[in-house]
Amino acid sequence: MRIRILSTVCAAALIAPAAVAKPVQMQCELGQQVTVGGDVALDRSIELHWKGKQYRMKRVRTSTGAQRFENRDSGLVWISIPDKGMLLDSVNGEPLVNECRAQDTGQFTTQVTK
Repeated sequence: MRIRILSTVCAAALIAPAAVAKPVQMQCELGQQVTVGGDVALDRSIELHWKGKQYRMKRVRTSTGAQRFENRDSGLVWISIPDKGMLLDSVNGEPLVNECRAQDTGQFTTQVTK
């Protein structure tokens, strides 16, 4: 009986559509916008759209608990803390966009749909 239930659960998991994080549009200081696709808490990489360009940002471990993603080719660094995010230029050592917050919810979270 346990094997039948387990195999049913496993089969359902295999054929169920995968959860996909919707892109979140962020409103930032000085009227700038950034769109983040992916789950910053779970994913190994996210998609970041800024100034008409798309960047794949790879997770980098930190000791602070902040979520940090980098695109080494462009030098961009996205840092996310629970209620906001910021985009940095690691080549020139300066912030590009600051105080980014989700427009719809007021929170920096991604919504997961099936």
